Amino acid sequence: MNRIKDKGRRMDEALQLCQRCKDRLKMGWNPVIDPEFKLNKVKAKAEKQEMYLNNALDFAMSKKTLKKKSRQDYSSMLRFIKEIAVKTGHSLLDVRQMDRGACLDLIDECAEERNFSNHAYNKYVSCFRALLSVLLDRRIIGSNPLSDFKDKTVPESNKYAAFTTEEKQRISQHLDKVHPQLFAVMSVVYHTGIRPQEALELIVKDIDLKEGIITIAQVRDNLEKSKTINVRRVPINPHLFRLLEGMNLDQFPGEYFVFGTPLKAGGGAPKRENGRRVYGAMRSDYLTPNAIHVKRDTITKLWRKLIMDPPPTGIGIEKHLYAAKHTGTDDKVEAGLELKEVQHLYGHQSEAMTERYNKKKRALEAKKEIVDKSPSFS
Repeated sequence: MNRIKDKGRRMDEALQLCQRCKDRLKMGWNPVIDPEFKLNKVKAKAEKQEMYLNNALDFAMSKKTLKKKSRQDYSSMLRFIKEIAVKTGHSLLDVRQMDRGACLDLIDECAEERNFSNHAYNKYVSCFRALLSVLLDRRIIGSNPLSDFKDKTVPESNKYAAFTTEEKQRISQHLDKVHPQLFAVMSVVYHTGIRPQEALELIVKDIDLKEGIITIAQVRDNLEKSKTINVRRVPINPHLFRLLEGMNLDQFPGEYFVFGTPLKAGGGAPKRENGRRVYGAMRSDYLTPNAIHVKRDTITKLWRKLIMDPPPTGIGIEKHLYAAKHTGTDDKVEAGLELKEVQHLYGHQSEAMTERYNKKKRALEAKKEIVDKSPSFS
């Protein structure tokens, strides 16, 4: 300013500088510790993140890490949430204006449109909450209004409950007769506590019969190997050892899927077995070591046909293959295995997660407590 010769112009420049300093001070400038006002750059960057609800949800979806099936589910729910948001006007709000009431109002509108069950309602809230968490991590919003929302009560489904002793016998006898390979998959799930998806993605070199260990990696070649982020090593008990030994895995390449298929996508020609033509997943070479991967949906349909459907194709036990995992937990604890040991086997981060799979143990303990400590009437 001293280089400006005209006094009037010099005074104007000084007043403008003074005003800029006042404006900065009002904006939170501390000239002692932040002479260059770097804080303003940070604030300006945050302000640029302002976006309308639907755009914000799309952004969150693009940044969220999800497995293939989960991404499909999220995308489907998100499309409907956005559709209703446009219909109700919520899409016109900046995402930072979406408080708890506005979020739940939007989900309520979705629920009314499709007559949600409590289970469906909880799924949509969970999806919305997860996407808001991404926006929170990206500092686009200051808090997640749905972070402490309590799910609506959902009646417990019996389809994932542990098999009864009688059901186990019926399943074993039926699969031994019509599909021993599916029995092998179920046995791996039962004995190791891994998910059916993880069982289908095991490869031959994952199974070390000499050491008695199954190694479950997180990801291999875009396949979802494990739910946990760490490599898990699951011990092979004598029952499972005999089953795996009978599969002659040492005769196959290490990269072959343990439960693979000789059929490429779209199926293939039927195979003649015992004088009749056998198609698809019912072939005796299905779910045997092969380079081709079996989809989870295929095994779901096969289990439904042979176990859940009524006779003559099935045996009418309306429980999913995943119930074998729960059954294995209950049977292990009932046999004397501690929850800590089951937790280590299943790769759970906390004992509380394992406890969810152990409903039978809690029921038995409660029953014993009631019987042992109930007082007499007189």
